[in-house]
Amino acid sequence: MLHQEPDEEGNVDWRQISGLDMHGEYHFSITGEDALRIATDTKIFEDEALAHEIAFLEYTGRYFLEHGLRNVRKKYDDGLRRVHEGEGIEVMVYFQETFEGWSIKSGKAVRKTA
Repeated sequence: MLHQEPDEEGNVDWRQISGLDMHGEYHFSITGEDALRIATDTKIFEDEALAHEIAFLEYTGRYFLEHGLRNVRKKYDDGLRRVHEGEGIEVMVYFQETFEGWSIKSGKAVRKTA
């Protein structure tokens, strides 16, 4: 996390901090240029993550409509129970703007071929 904070003499400067036992250092001074670079990189990452999530939700909505699907919590719960009992499960993974079929069993995932 970046923020501005005064030091012991009251000089306000950019600081890079993290929580206890987290990566980074607490009260580590960085230059304005580094703060701008980190903030810019973080904004780019967050924008791309949000764009990906929106694309996923839009694609999923269209996919469900086109295939007459709906979310059924019981199917999800039953699938998790089967996996817990060592059985396999079929899942769809959103990758490169489409869904891919995968089989998961005993902690191993195998992509289904078309």
